Amino acid sequence: MLPDLEAKPFAGTFYRLTHLRAPDALVATGTDHRFDHDDEENPTSYLGDSIQTVLREIEGGLSTQVGFSVQIRPGTYRLISVRVDLTRVWDLRTPAVQAALGPLAELVSASGHPEELKMLGREARRAGIQGMLWASTKHPGGGCLVVFLENVPEGSISITDTQTLYERPE
Repeated sequence: MLPDLEAKPFAGTFYRLTHLRAPDALVATGTDHRFDHDDEENPTSYLGDSIQTVLREIEGGLSTQVGFSVQIRPGTYRLISVRVDLTRVWDLRTPAVQAALGPLAELVSASGHPEELKMLGREARRAGIQGMLWASTKHPGGGCLVVFLENVPEGSISITDTQTLYERPE
């Protein structure tokens, strides 16, 4: 099922919002993510290209879970700046990759987390892919990056700054 996609190097600074009580600043917790299920053996990190992207992704996800609009409460989340330097990344935003994905390309831009995307994530992991970039579904113009941490060599992803959010960034 895995399309023949070219993996390319990718480096940059991304951001992550985590609850202050989260046990690991980089690892996604919970049971339903776009490209994976909660799996301690295969940790995953979800990052955004801007503070606004991660804020809207978190608030959008929380709102979907509870069924009404939610904003994060000041003093309950930390903003983490993350530097990534990866060698094997699929950019799901490019026309060539979207063509190779076929019907999966539409699912990537959907707001839900269908099983087909979780299967794509599992297959990417098995192929040694370190991450996938896609357009944010909650912040038009924003981008998201999933990092499959078990495929990333030490030093290729690092936290460069952490701060508690005492007020909502605008």
